[in-house]
Amino acid sequence: MPLTLLSEMPLDTYGQYRSTPTPEQLSKFFHLDTADLALLNNRRRDHNRLGMAVQLCTLRFMGSFPNDPRAVPVGVLRFLARQLALPAPSNLKRYAKRPATLSRHQHLIRDYLGYQSLSAFETFSLMRWMYTQLLLGHIDDVKLFDLATQRLITRKVVLPAASTLATLVTRVRQRTSLRVFEALSRRLSGDQAQRLEALLVVPDGKYKSPLDTLRESPAAWTVTDLYAGLERFEALRTLGVGQLDLSDISSQKRLALSQEGMTLWAAIPWPSRV
Repeated sequence: MPLTLLSEMPLDTYGQYRSTPTPEQLSKFFHLDTADLALLNNRRRDHNRLGMAVQLCTLRFMGSFPNDPRAVPVGVLRFLARQLALPAPSNLKRYAKRPATLSRHQHLIRDYLGYQSLSAFETFSLMRWMYTQLLLGHIDDVKLFDLATQRLITRKVVLPAASTLATLVTRVRQRTSLRVFEALSRRLSGDQAQRLEALLVVPDGKYKSPLDTLRESPAAWTVTDLYAGLERFEALRTLGVGQLDLSDISSQKRLALSQEGMTLWAAIPWPSRV
């Protein structure tokens, strides 16, 4: 399931530079103040100072550390190098080849900026928040993924891997759907439940369930089609579910459920081969 969501996402925009930041973004997120310079100038080597500056400002800009400090736009490197009084940067190979240094700097930067990793508590808080969003209205998975990303950035949580966040989105979606359907099912009487279940049974020799037939739109606006539509309306009314209390479910959520119901089909048995 998460892989399906990931295939629909522009992953080149998640936790990565899409282009060189604008002058306004450079001024806001990549400007090194006195405290920043004090932290960075405490590094002994130039490449460590520049590399740590890249990590610090990238976290401040997009909520995550760069996968490869060497892959940031040249404009960012030049902007930071000027503030650190360093010559125009050629590369950060020496810095990128020392994973232990990168990791140590990331711990220092998280403490300095007040960021934290995605802890169990933050995971639970995020999932509960996503659950509420899904209950309030219809949000597709990609939109929910984007909203969750922004929430983590706002709460100063370092963005996890895309697959981790996609897994959380999928899990919450499944749990929300299950709980909503369970809540609706408990409101049905035994007779109502039997009538609804009967709509899903494909009669012998047929390829459509009664529900599929009820959902068919008229082929043309003729008298015959009008009568057929009235018959479908009467069949729906006799189900006896029109008076169920759905006041605790938002109108947007009810609309989303109805739209989802229009896309689902009962299983169609394949004819046996002779």
